[in-house]
Amino acid sequence: MIRAILYISGNVQHANYISKVVIIAKKYNLTGYIQNLSNGNVKVIAEGEKKYLERFIQDINIKNTLINGIDLKNEYSTPTGEYENFYQLVREGENDGWLDTEIDLLRELIDVTRNGFSRLEKSMSLPERNTKPWVK
Repeated sequence: MIRAILYISGNVQHANYISKVVIIAKKYNLTGYIQNLSNGNVKVIAEGEKKYLERFIQDINIKNTLINGIDLKNEYSTPTGEYENFYQLVREGENDGWLDTEIDLLRELIDVTRNGFSRLEKSMSLPERNTKPWVK
């Protein structure tokens, strides 16, 4: 077992990043927490098997339509075993995840819109076909 303390900067607050990290941590059976910091960064304390913790760190380097983790700093230490699960710490006045579903839907809408327009542009740029094959 090992403990990692991570600090992630970039566009990671209010972008559904925290809920994604919680899901990934649970996938690897890690314990600990994630929280928004007042400077715009996110802090993670995670404990678990080293191989799963390393995969977790790779998987939380998320870049998509809304999330863009720019820098991830980490340090390792001895685990304390004080956590039973992995969860989100919420400060007073902070959203504890009720917008997560709406953010997922918005991201999906943005992706569909981008893909739809790119398909439309491709179909509009098809070369004209000669409808009279006998005419050159």
